[in-house]
Amino acid sequence: MDSQYEGFERRRYKRIPARFNVSYSVLQPQEAFLFFGDKKINAVTQDISEGGMAIVTDCDIPELSTLSINFDFTRPMQVQGEVRYNVTLSPSTHRLGVCFIDIKKSDRSAIANFVTQDSH
Repeated sequence: MDSQYEGFERRRYKRIPARFNVSYSVLQPQEAFLFFGDKKINAVTQDISEGGMAIVTDCDIPELSTLSINFDFTRPMQVQGEVRYNVTLSPSTHRLGVCFIDIKKSDRSAIANFVTQDSH
């Protein structure tokens, strides 16, 4: 789902393409937590911004699910995010749009600085 969209960008934060590994676990809703348990699920990012990231995963995670995400971007980080969309890319692959809902100010700043540097 790599977009070739060239029109007005409505997003609050600038995003950049970024490919790195993440692991996450599902915290809520209860039904999803019961299904996935507390196992760590691996995924790969597609892009990142100060406000969130897009990841590709082999799990069909429902929208509005809360995730605990671990990744090593500019340094090891752990954030919580909410799934805002889930696009099926194939029967076993999904692209999730995740909005950060609990992120340390220092981690948000590190991501923002990286995004800003990359855009120059």
